[in-house]
Order: sequence, then C-alpha cells, then structure tokens
Amino acid sequence: MCKHPQAETAKLRPGLPTIEQALADWERERGLTGQTRQAEYVSSPITSGRRYVEWLKRKEKTLEQGSDDNDTSHSAHVVLCNLRETARFVEVHRWRGVAYIIDPSTFSIEGWDQETYHKFWLLVIERHVRRVVFLKGWEYSTGCTLEFEHAQKLNIETVDAEFYALNL
Repeated sequence: MCKHPQAETAKLRPGLPTIEQALADWERERGLTGQTRQAEYVSSPITSGRRYVEWLKRKEKTLEQGSDDNDTSHSAHVVLCNLRETARFVEVHRWRGVAYIIDPSTFSIEGWDQETYHKFWLLVIERHVRRVVFLKGWEYSTGCTLEFEHAQKLNIETVDAEFYALNL
C-alpha cells in the first residue's frame, strides 16, 4: 500500500466528522466493502484550474480577496463552470456503460478545508479506484495534481478526458 498523508487532521473543528468517519459513511452509502478498486474517478478542478488562472488575469482590480463580490465572481466564473463541465462529462461517461464513477465534485462536508478533502479523496483512490480520468485544466489544480501523483505511485491507470494515457 502506498504511503499517504495521515487521514486525521488536527485542523478539524469539534463536531465535524473525521476523515475515517466520513469515509465509512461514504462507503456504506455506496455499498462498498473492503478495497475493491472497481471505480473510475473523475479528477477535475473545482475552485481552480485553467478557468481560475484566466479569471485572475481578467478580474477587476477592485475585487478584494475575500470580499463578497470577489467570492461571487469566483463562484460564477470558475466554480460553477467547472462543476457544469464535470457533470456533463460524468453524465456522458455513465451512458458509455461505466458502472462505478466517483465524482468528487458532488461531495461536500460543511467546515472541511481543502487539505482534509485532499486526504479523503486520496484514501478513496487508494481503496476503490482502478482508473483516474483527468479533465481539462487538471494540471492547474492542487487537488488534481495530488491525485495524479498518488495514482501514479499506486500504479493506477491515469488518462485524460479523451482516454489518452497520462504518465510521469
């Protein structure tokens, strides 16, 4: 088994589920037991990616980091577009007959930070994924690049959205 970051994080606020608790619930909801490695995982930028870089280049200088207007603009021009593209890909991929598709863009736990999500999804990849499909702009995303590195270390197949092999 590949070494991965500790599943626990000291940053979790009291009352939030631990990574282990969330993973157990997530697996139970899907009927997953043990380490099956049957699924295809869709790795896509959500809050970043190529759209984020382009948005940073063109956003108004008046938008202050952390302001409501900045957050609204980021959501509209980056997050929602990335989510739409991911949903479209997943829908078409399901129609192609892939039985188990993991779409991390549909999972959310209020209060978790990015580092906690990263650790969660690395564990999911390690336990349940046979192939990771990377959508456009993945190389601009911290989460996607962590997923790529982890899949490579585990010798899990990695491909782009057109199913061409991605290797180191």
